[in-house]
Amino acid sequence: MVESNLYSNPNTIQQEIFRLLVDTLNIDEDDLAPNAHWRNDLGADSLDIAEIIVALGQRFTVQIRDSDVGQIQTIDEAVAYINGLT
Repeated sequence: MVESNLYSNPNTIQQEIFRLLVDTLNIDEDDLAPNAHWRNDLGADSLDIAEIIVALGQRFTVQIRDSDVGQIQTIDEAVAYINGLT
């Protein structure tokens, strides 16, 4: 469960994910779009994706189940997943 109401707004969640991806993948925020796919659009490899999933859990103080990882492949999907936990 997300501890703060700060993350109950999908736009705020998206902005935090953008910042996380800029830091994790060393990319420019201008390269990000809500429908950007980790691998196809952002060039993330398996190790990057694992790092993104761990960082999402830490940033939003949530537990992302292993069975859900495959469902989170885009920024929009990450926003929807995190928003569903708030």
